[in-house]
Amino acid sequence: MVIRPRSLGALLAVVALIAVSCSGSGGQEQPAAAPSATATPAPPTVEEVAAEFVAAWQAQDWAALDGLTFDSASGAGAEHAEVWEELGVGTTSLTPGPLLVDGPRATQEIAVDLELDGLGPWSYRTDLGLVRVGGRWSVDWGPAVIHPQLVDGRRLDRRLVWPARAEILDDSGDPLRSDRPVVRIGVEPRRIEDRAALLTSLTEILDADPFAVSAALDDPAVQPDWFVPVAVVRADEYPELAPRLEGLAGVVVRDGFERLAPDDLYARHVLGTVGPITAEQLADWGEPYDATRQVGRSGLELVYEAELAGSPSGDIRLLDLEGNLVSVLATYPGREPVEVATTLAATMQAAAEAALDGVGQPAALVVIDAATGQVRAAVSRPLDGFSRALAGAYPPGSTFKTVTAAAFLDAGGTVASRVACPAEVFVTGLRFTNAGGMALGTISLETAYARSCNTAFVGLSTELPDRALEETAARFGFGLDYSVGLVTVGGSMPPPVDGAEAAASAIGQGRVTASPLHMASVAAAVASGTWRQPTLILEPARPAEVQPNDLGPEVTAALQRMMRSVVTSGTGGAVARAGSDISGKTGSAEFGTEDPPRTHAWFIGYRDGLAFSVLVEGGGAGGSVAAPIAAKFLRLLDEGAGA
Repeated sequence: MVIRPRSLGALLAVVALIAVSCSGSGGQEQPAAAPSATATPAPPTVEEVAAEFVAAWQAQDWAALDGLTFDSASGAGAEHAEVWEELGVGTTSLTPGPLLVDGPRATQEIAVDLELDGLGPWSYRTDLGLVRVGGRWSVDWGPAVIHPQLVDGRRLDRRLVWPARAEILDDSGDPLRSDRPVVRIGVEPRRIEDRAALLTSLTEILDADPFAVSAALDDPAVQPDWFVPVAVVRADEYPELAPRLEGLAGVVVRDGFERLAPDDLYARHVLGTVGPITAEQLADWGEPYDATRQVGRSGLELVYEAELAGSPSGDIRLLDLEGNLVSVLATYPGREPVEVATTLAATMQAAAEAALDGVGQPAALVVIDAATGQVRAAVSRPLDGFSRALAGAYPPGSTFKTVTAAAFLDAGGTVASRVACPAEVFVTGLRFTNAGGMALGTISLETAYARSCNTAFVGLSTELPDRALEETAARFGFGLDYSVGLVTVGGSMPPPVDGAEAAASAIGQGRVTASPLHMASVAAAVASGTWRQPTLILEPARPAEVQPNDLGPEVTAALQRMMRSVVTSGTGGAVARAGSDISGKTGSAEFGTEDPPRTHAWFIGYRDGLAFSVLVEGGGAGGSVAAPIAAKFLRLLDEGAGA
């Protein structure tokens, strides 16, 4: 933007008019002209012209400015608009001072108070000059009206400097991502031959947002030879894309480094991604963002964008005709970015990621520190944008028998209490069976839990006091609303409408649902004796939304014994090789309308103070599908710890 200096030609015209008026009749007073039959409206007063110009300027009615200037071809409106766009002016407030009239000339000082989008307020004073020619007042306009230092071709320039993006840290304070070689893919405007075709190709190859790329190219500040970023890919991934990109007119690439996780899978649903700002984000966030910014696109990177990005420092500079700095007129300190400290443990996250390698169905694995409720790892597969680990709501199946057993123990039962395990049982006309037609006769509660006898726990539901199961479920966090900082689903157990639904709830069916995160918290409650709200973020800290609930020492000891029996003599034998002190509970949760119904495979458990939950959607039996994944995680963790 270059503001051209204006020569004010009004002065000579004024001098000439004064001379004519003084010499017209030898200095003698002339008789007043007779009034015409039709009176001509009086021209606007100097006060009215000044006020109208100030009002149009404040309203940013640029078209109206040209009609109020002495030289209607001065381009006053266009240059006001250009400067306001360059500065990013949001609101304009003008306060006129006294109007000083000296013959055919007048001056008024204007206090200019601007709010610059993304920066803040800027105030200065300028002078508005007016001239009377031919009996009419008009604004004697030049660029110095906009700002008093806009002379000799000088121009105003707004500059923003963003700070380096802050890190997302693990529980030890180390970055979960580090600088790794990348290839930055962009476009150079002057090289583009077919913009529409280029945008289509970039969308297909890189999943680029065509609206954001278009907005970046259309930015008035973008020069023909600039590099306009589109995407960033890992250096080892670029060779696969190169044949499709290098033939596109306009595409240019640059080598560099970028903050990345060890691989694209690593904690993807939690950490999220950073990429070019989308058109929707740009519209929502506005200044100081522009179409060239890299921003959080998902996960913590998006949720904590304001903290991680900070805000840019900026200044308003006065440049000469060649673009050299003359002076800095205003400065604005930015806001330093803030690191986001998580509870994730890098080694546990890596082991959890590897434990799901090769699982062909959608799956999730969550690990929680039992003593604190802090999430140590959270993995979801596939990378389809949906965090099954944190936000999936599934029937928990037999893993919920942990809650039902706790309710029975609270009501006076013991691990040795005798319960019936027939092959089938009916409750208000609804038939319940065991896997494989199992029938164990009369057995202990511990055996019923270890062998996962559905009919035994359905029978317990009919013996529990009213609302006992609901109240116990609430102590395990069901029905409580909490968040770990990302979209979070806890556990839900609506009040049963009849005996059949109460029986279904007792085995984790009916309308009972829970996320893998929440079922990991159930296992953590058994391990520690206290249910705690899961947490993921250490800093910026925030208070817990839900208070802890103690299970009581007797109930805790009984549940721990039963979960251990699942591994030693029950359905969880597949994890026994992962350690002599592992405890857990399997689950096969029916879903859908098929006959027979499909089942989700579950396993929840704990070892050495770590609680975990594994879910495989439609995986089948928890003991044969989910439990081995838990065992693999623990084995990988042991191998990593000993390396």
